[in-house]
Amino acid sequence: MEKKWFFSFDNAVGEDFSDHGTETFKNNNDGAEKFKKFAREMVQNSIDVKNEKIDEPLVVEFSLFEVDKKDLPDFADLAEHIQGTVDLCLQKNKLNNAYNTSRKELQILKKDKFRILKISDYNTVGIKGSTDLDAENSSWKGLVYNDGDSVKSSSDSLGSHGLGKGAAFAMSNLRTVFYNTKDIDGNRALEGVSRQYVSSINGKKKFYKGYYGKYENDNIYPFVNDELKEFSDIFDRSAPGSDIYVLEPDVSYLSDEHIKWYLIESVVCNFFVAIRDGALELKVNGTEVNQSRLDSIIVMLNNFYEKNNLEKSDELIATEQYLKALDCGDIIEEELKEYGNIKLWLYKDSNTKWKNVAIIRKNGMFIKNIDVKYANQKFAGVVIVQGLEGVEFLKSIEDPNHMDFDPSRDTPEKYGSTDEKQRRLNCFYDWIRNHAKNFTKIISEDKFTLSGMEDYIQMPSEEEKKYNPKNIEPTVIKVKPSKPSKSRVAKKTTVDNSEDGTTLVSPAGGETPGSHIPNPNPKETNNPKEDENSTRKSFVKSYVASFELGPVIKHNDNDSVLVFEITETDKDFKLKLCAVDEDGNENGLLPNIIYAYDVNNGVELECKRHIVSGLKCQGVMKIIIKFDEPIVSCVKPIIYWEE
Repeated sequence: MEKKWFFSFDNAVGEDFSDHGTETFKNNNDGAEKFKKFAREMVQNSIDVKNEKIDEPLVVEFSLFEVDKKDLPDFADLAEHIQGTVDLCLQKNKLNNAYNTSRKELQILKKDKFRILKISDYNTVGIKGSTDLDAENSSWKGLVYNDGDSVKSSSDSLGSHGLGKGAAFAMSNLRTVFYNTKDIDGNRALEGVSRQYVSSINGKKKFYKGYYGKYENDNIYPFVNDELKEFSDIFDRSAPGSDIYVLEPDVSYLSDEHIKWYLIESVVCNFFVAIRDGALELKVNGTEVNQSRLDSIIVMLNNFYEKNNLEKSDELIATEQYLKALDCGDIIEEELKEYGNIKLWLYKDSNTKWKNVAIIRKNGMFIKNIDVKYANQKFAGVVIVQGLEGVEFLKSIEDPNHMDFDPSRDTPEKYGSTDEKQRRLNCFYDWIRNHAKNFTKIISEDKFTLSGMEDYIQMPSEEEKKYNPKNIEPTVIKVKPSKPSKSRVAKKTTVDNSEDGTTLVSPAGGETPGSHIPNPNPKETNNPKEDENSTRKSFVKSYVASFELGPVIKHNDNDSVLVFEITETDKDFKLKLCAVDEDGNENGLLPNIIYAYDVNNGVELECKRHIVSGLKCQGVMKIIIKFDEPIVSCVKPIIYWEE
């Protein structure tokens, strides 16, 4: 038996200096983003071969270690091929990426010690078919020898294009990996694969892809069963499953701690559903991640960022919010035509950062976010298609990275044309968006106890104005207010009401005019007014009311209804409306008020631009307001009186 690196002859015309699928997964980012695609591919490959006969979670382990070069197979033939690439580039005067990469690889091969990133899985069936490569369902042949091919066991297998195997090569500075397995039939197998560039040795061109294996009859085969006894114990494997050895991983500029937590974050952010449901467990350099430890792992990830003065990634923030949706959100479960059963979790609180729904494959892998731009409030959602019809369709239109859907991809004839697939995908998106919009819709029955009105009401866009004009007045549940507390009163502000002829001026040491936060304990502010008998200005004391209920706004075209309850009810009040962005800053986009009506007292109110006068507050107030143009911004009301 001859053991060697083998590159077959290449009789094609011309030289192939392409990256052969590795650059797709290459990422030189120095944060968790570097491991995102790599971790996704490694774990999804293991999920696809989970042994369903074992009622235990899939376990995937990442370990980084160093070995002596002598404990690895001989690299002489590999070095010869790489040198042949350098020589060919010089001969053709092509000092390209192939030339530069190959020179770096030759330097690495001179080292006495090699670093290895090993990915192992347990409770899987292993890589079957190593002893029968002629079998059509040989997973070993599909993984090791075939490009753009994948042998999967179920309709919901995460991989489908056979391209994800390039992720391991992209992580290797030698673009070389070893595959090792013990399958559920007890067969052992080991083989090395290297993705290099075209080479020329003794005037003969060699193919870019080479294998380390058993060389027989001008062909190469994996080492199987007893043949593995000749190799170092770093390739030992006693339990069913598989190992991938990434030689000289591209992580030299990162500490072991950074590598560990970035890998953990990448897996958690991509497979948080599988981990949360107890289907997947992870080990990274001794740190375990499982269902019971998921919350504490999130805390440790936050501590890692804080300890190292690093900016927390958006992916981790989003994952935390998605987990809240799964744990605390509203659940919608429906049957959707052409998809079957779908489950949607929706959640919102004051800390929610985006308006996103995470699309998750049934097996627990995150695919992409859907941004519901026209939702009325920020929220987080998670959706999982569980029906077989929907699972198979979405899988068929996934891009090779499994991070988006592309209806233009070649798919089975039953799914029709690109337009038909786009229509079907849009139905799924519309179902998500409609439920999200309904979930975030503000209704008058919501009883807000705002602290300073920090939560402003988002007015719908033109696309969302679907209310029936007959229903513009909301039903209000009158709530007997409890004693005012710090959480139910507003914060300090001043009011600029120059639009009705006066201007309130903040007292010394107070906030400047135009602040947006009402006063918790109403104090006077100075309002300069002209004194009829003097050329000097006098002052009027003004007070800002605190909200007990609301404010809540319902909107239809140019008409709005404002519902609220305040602590002071025996005064004549004024109402000022401001247009603000989501950060609370005024943006000047509010149209003019042309009509205002007090429903409680049955009277029309005086209005000028953005200020309504003559309000008499009695319990829960309902004010109908008409603008001269549609509202396209958030609205903040300020209610105040003068003495």
